[in-house]
Amino acid sequence: MPTQIKSRPDLPPFIRQTGEKEWQILLHILPGAKKSEISGIRDGRLCLRVAAPAVDNKANKALLAFAAELLGIRHSALSIASGTNARRKLLLVAAAEEPDWKLLSS
Repeated sequence: MPTQIKSRPDLPPFIRQTGEKEWQILLHILPGAKKSEISGIRDGRLCLRVAAPAVDNKANKALLAFAAELLGIRHSALSIASGTNARRKLLLVAAAEEPDWKLLSS
């Protein structure tokens, strides 16, 4: 049975709940930045600057570490579902507790 995406008005527009303890985050990544930081919203996606170059999967690893830090969850609760070789990515969050999404608006 396909995954049902639930609409929740309390979530930012770039986050969708896909299961009881699963969420998708639409991202736009800018690798090679001086420091990892939230850079706003671009085309309905959370824009993140990542302090790692887009070579040898370094930017993806830095993205996962930075996102885990931002959300206060374990690195293992995150995975890149699509866009591993692109700036536009779909990040999956599978965590026991719902992250504090307000942390993404800082």
